[in-house]
Amino acid sequence: MLAVKVARSRKTARSKGYAFIQFKYPEVATIVSQTMNGYMLMGKILVANTLPTNQKNPFTFSTSKQFKFVNWKRIFMKEKNKVKTVE
Repeated sequence: MLAVKVARSRKTARSKGYAFIQFKYPEVATIVSQTMNGYMLMGKILVANTLPTNQKNPFTFSTSKQFKFVNWKRIFMKEKNKVKTVE
């Protein structure tokens, strides 16, 4: 395996539910895709495909931006639980 690219939301930095894995040899990618297709992982069924040679490589895009996880639930609870002062 050469690289893994997980698609993430820009707003929440959570996974969008799909990823790309780059292998050194196309034969290995085909074997992995056939083996893992239909495999159940954490209650979800995996769909594994190999990209045709004429399709764009998803690893050519820049991946320099780092995402920071924003815990929206914690922010909401802080705002909700604020003590209001009455004058």
